[in-house]
Amino acid sequence: MKKTVKIIIAIVILAIVIATTMIIQKFFVTNRPPTADAGHDLYVDPGQPVIFNGISYDTDGKIVLEEWDFDGDGKFDWNSTATSSPPTYTFFEPNRSYRAVYRVTDNGGLSSSDICNVYVEPIPLFSMIMEKTNFSTSEPINVTISLKNLKNRSIFVSAPSFGFGNVGFTIIDSNLRILKRRDIIIPGIPEIIKLAPHQTVTYTITNLQLSYNLTLGKYLIKAWYFSGMGEVIPNQWVGTLYSEMCTITIKDTT
Repeated sequence: MKKTVKIIIAIVILAIVIATTMIIQKFFVTNRPPTADAGHDLYVDPGQPVIFNGISYDTDGKIVLEEWDFDGDGKFDWNSTATSSPPTYTFFEPNRSYRAVYRVTDNGGLSSSDICNVYVEPIPLFSMIMEKTNFSTSEPINVTISLKNLKNRSIFVSAPSFGFGNVGFTIIDSNLRILKRRDIIIPGIPEIIKLAPHQTVTYTITNLQLSYNLTLGKYLIKAWYFSGMGEVIPNQWVGTLYSEMCTITIKDTT
């Protein structure tokens, strides 16, 4: 009798152990942490909005929260429950790097994170050169635009969908009215110019007077170029517009 009772007790204890083990195993198996992928490292221009594209999944549940700490200061600046807008951030200080942290949480309360390095590039050198600033009404005006790539990688110059050309200029009168705008398309490369690292490119604009018949007075010439990453979203270019201005005077020489 005692032997039978001991056997029954042993069986009960074994059953409890087995059941407990199965519960523990089931708990751990069905609560695996999610996977977070912050994407590849980014190279951006100062002042250029950056769209972060993190990818996440959970094999045994679902993702209920996504978060981004854009500048790596330990504070999460964006989360998926607070906004439906894509995670976007703008870095303004050149020659710096940041560790953006992407964190995701599943419906079981477990989290995972990944890091994306962001490198903010130096500002490329852009200059507009004019041999002189005083002209007669019949005198051609020559403008030279120089662009030097300081980056350690290639950059793109252009943004057709924004309405700008590769480089261009605008003539503005004393009342701040835009008289003319000209986009300069480089022969053979109608949409995008790719500058090699440390490459300098010079564009020359000539006979400005003959084209626009400027009357007497002061005018502002504004030259620009667009440096961008390309189409991050279809038909939406992301980049930065750089410009420089110079005042000229049209005088009567008679």
